[in-house]
Amino acid sequence: MTAMPAGCCPTCGQPSTRDWLFDFSGGALWLDGRFVRLTPAEASIMSLLLRADSAPMTVSKLIGGVWGMAEPRDAAGTLYSQISNLRRKLTGTKVRIVHRRGHGYAAMFEPRATAPPE
Repeated sequence: MTAMPAGCCPTCGQPSTRDWLFDFSGGALWLDGRFVRLTPAEASIMSLLLRADSAPMTVSKLIGGVWGMAEPRDAAGTLYSQISNLRRKLTGTKVRIVHRRGHGYAAMFEPRATAPPE
């Protein structure tokens, strides 16, 4: 396996000037200059949250989106565990998974720092 130069997407190898890239088909996440390895369930959750564009998604919608009719026995507990793992993997990045009581979960991006006006 060939190492990718810094600033290149690990999925396609192309230079990236963006803070993040997400391969919706493969679940690869390139964030803040590093590759974040996700499990299939974590990638599904991230995909759903990114597509929601910062709008909260309910637990039931996330469960349906991740597992459909083949949901695990304790689907809610499994979802909470997957979100906890995802949050841990995103620590130190510009993305946070937030819970809005009564509304669900959302992926929130910290705003970019801007240069002070001259």
